Amino acid sequence: MFLVRSSFIFVVALQQLLTCGLAIHTSVEPSVSTEPDIAVTYHSADERDKGRIFLSVSHPRSSVMTSTTPTSTNTMSLSSPSTTEQPSCCLRRDDETKRFIFEYNGRSIYEWEQSLDEVVIHVPAPPSIKANLIHCKISAQHLQLGMKGSNQYIIDERTFGKIDIEESTWTLENGNVVLYLQKANKGLVWETALLGRTVGETTLVAYLDPYQLEQVKQELLLERWQAENPGMDFRNATFNNGGGVPDPRTYMGGVKYD
Repeated sequence: MFLVRSSFIFVVALQQLLTCGLAIHTSVEPSVSTEPDIAVTYHSADERDKGRIFLSVSHPRSSVMTSTTPTSTNTMSLSSPSTTEQPSCCLRRDDETKRFIFEYNGRSIYEWEQSLDEVVIHVPAPPSIKANLIHCKISAQHLQLGMKGSNQYIIDERTFGKIDIEESTWTLENGNVVLYLQKANKGLVWETALLGRTVGETTLVAYLDPYQLEQVKQELLLERWQAENPGMDFRNATFNNGGGVPDPRTYMGGVKYD
């Protein structure tokens, strides 16, 4: 009787142990999620005053053109950073070309520059790419750039300002897709070229810092004065206004249209 009772107790205990083990195993089983494993978010607009926008991890949306896939020699695709990277982006000005370089985790994604009339964006293209393989759509305040037949884009973002699409175009030059965007509002200072790719509530974007912004405002104002006074030389002109450089679009009667 003692042996039978002991065996019964052992069987019950074993069943309870297996049940508990199953429950424990089930509770730690990794869940399947369709949500992206990395994300990027930008801080408040006040962070622009620091000249750098640093982002926290939430979505793999770094944009680079590449031709490294073995199935094709000409591809434009999105490249995801390692999950160990802390995503960050910034605008750095090249001392030689004077273009602003949008960098993501230290990698140059595209370069851009502006004048009174237009914004020009330079995007590296895959080697030996043909123009007829490139998809480029310029809308009033949105750009889309990628490969024909693909639903992934190197650029799929809103622009800082409005574009005159009738006067805008793009070309393939020296290994770069170059977009010539005519400003709809002449003289408007663009604080960034593109407003970033947004996924859910996350965006990847970097603005001119205060020093860069003052530089650009001065350049555009001098360009405007030179155009309005062709007999004068404003190349070495400086401003002593303690409140910063005036707005080149509105200062002293505003910009003149042709």
